[in-house]
Amino acid sequence: MIKIVLGDILYPKSDILVCPCNLSGTVTKGIPSIISGINGAGRNLVLQIRDIISKGKLKVGDCFWTEPYRMKRKKVKTICHTIIGETQDDCPSIHIVESCMKTVLQEVKEKGKSIAFPPLIERCLDKFSLAKRMVLSCENFYDKLDIKIISDDKEFVEYAKKCLKIETE
Repeated sequence: MIKIVLGDILYPKSDILVCPCNLSGTVTKGIPSIISGINGAGRNLVLQIRDIISKGKLKVGDCFWTEPYRMKRKKVKTICHTIIGETQDDCPSIHIVESCMKTVLQEVKEKGKSIAFPPLIERCLDKFSLAKRMVLSCENFYDKLDIKIISDDKEFVEYAKKCLKIETE
């Protein structure tokens, strides 16, 4: 099942929360900042991200897993970080977003029943193309996982819903 949700990514009601990431381990902007912030998972998440990335074994398109830390209280079992760029200021292509989504979904079908995605890039790409690619990337997994795409951007959510005429929560 795929749901498009107008809401707060910090309340995903899913086993797995996806967080876009970069190879520098910087989490001071956008969705990564929100998820690792005071109302999200907290400082320990940032330290774990930097520790994993510092080992130098990851590349753009890969994903890795961390503890949910304080997101456990919101019923998140794990956080999956997908690497969309070298630094937080990179402007990845729509193809990188699609590749990241597919990598995450392939791994998730082995680890949990439900997953929540925020918009993976909030800048550089127009929100309509991003919404369409994210929804289309989920199509092959709709019968294997409960997938949510969550955003507080009403325009993004409305366009994503139109892409597949999906019921909303």
